[in-house]
Amino acid sequence: MEELKKVIFQDVPTSNINIIYNDNNKQLLENALNQTYLTDQDILPKPTHLFETFKYQLISNIKCVIVGQDPYISDEQAMGVSFSIPEACEKVPPSFKNIIACLEQFELISHEVKDLRPWIVQGVLLLNLGLTTKVGVSDAHTSIWRPYTMTIVKQIDDFWKLNGIHGRFVLWGNHAQSIMPRKNECLVRSHPSPLADNRLPEEDKFVHCPHFNILHQKFDINFDTKCKIYCWTDGACSGNGKENARASFGVLISGCQFKNVRVSGLIQPYKYEWKDRAIKIDTNERVIPTNNRGELLGICWALYVLLRFVALGKVVIISDSKICISTFTEWLKKRKQEGTVNELKNLDLVLLGDKLLHRLKKQALKVKFIHINSHQPEPEESLAKLYWKGNKKVDEMATKCLTAGKNQIQTNFEVLRSLVGV
Repeated sequence: MEELKKVIFQDVPTSNINIIYNDNNKQLLENALNQTYLTDQDILPKPTHLFETFKYQLISNIKCVIVGQDPYISDEQAMGVSFSIPEACEKVPPSFKNIIACLEQFELISHEVKDLRPWIVQGVLLLNLGLTTKVGVSDAHTSIWRPYTMTIVKQIDDFWKLNGIHGRFVLWGNHAQSIMPRKNECLVRSHPSPLADNRLPEEDKFVHCPHFNILHQKFDINFDTKCKIYCWTDGACSGNGKENARASFGVLISGCQFKNVRVSGLIQPYKYEWKDRAIKIDTNERVIPTNNRGELLGICWALYVLLRFVALGKVVIISDSKICISTFTEWLKKRKQEGTVNELKNLDLVLLGDKLLHRLKKQALKVKFIHINSHQPEPEESLAKLYWKGNKKVDEMATKCLTAGKNQIQTNFEVLRSLVGV
């Protein structure tokens, strides 16, 4: 049991664990685990994905909950997020096709959508009543999990009421509607499966369901998971190259599921608890902070956030450091061919950034670097103005870190703060 709990809670923010595993529900969770993973090997999703839906946003920031019945019954489709399927999935479930048709009907997506985890980042919790099922069998464990998942629904319902949050529960079909919270408003509709949909008159079919449009208008949810994301990074340094130098970085991420996410901090001896292992930089006190180290660490932080919270799509990283951009796009590749990588300056950060870029590439995320000249007059053209404004903002963030002198990483992205322990 203890080993299983380590696996299922991996990458879940601590504040979320306190909600999904506490004195009121931990016995219910352990009972469900005993009847599923600990007695049968043919269980979906895999244990590492059991709490996938709780990894990408703090429950306290959830705006709405879309409730599903239980996971898809094939390993290719089940991923621990209700209704969502992996990008590599070729066989799209019929109910998911109806969801996509509805999003297209209301012109809320412009690309094919499969992986819905970017919705979670924006505050849409995708929760199944039954967290597991047997391979090839629908509704195998819903009754086992229901007492447990109901405690999570109740905690969210109570939290919204206590804090005056007008959240929404989205309940499709009889299973979901049976949980009907009474303290907050619910959006109710028939299930998107063809079995339910084909019995309805045309005007009541799921393709005409207004729920996504309501959520988009009320909470500004962007359901198009493949829109472009922009990242601005910058570094700053006082006394550059001197023994008493101080350096910092700033990162701004916007677009798709990100609403101006900011990360900034000083360059210092630090241990970053990043996803798969601890990353240590500047542990040798003889490493003098420089502007380039600030620029590089800013790029690494941007890449880490993308790796952790973006499933796929296109990303533009805008930086005013031609040296750092060229390092990742040209020089490092040549150095590898020549066998002279170890001659590069700031090798720890360069190799960290290179590793993150390779993992993003495997994740089907396309990253493009764009250089912008710093401290220029505001341009007229709209895209150039967008780049200029973002660069100005990260420059201000990095400079502010130097003057504030705070050692801790600063971010307005609460789930990131919880994950990396800053």
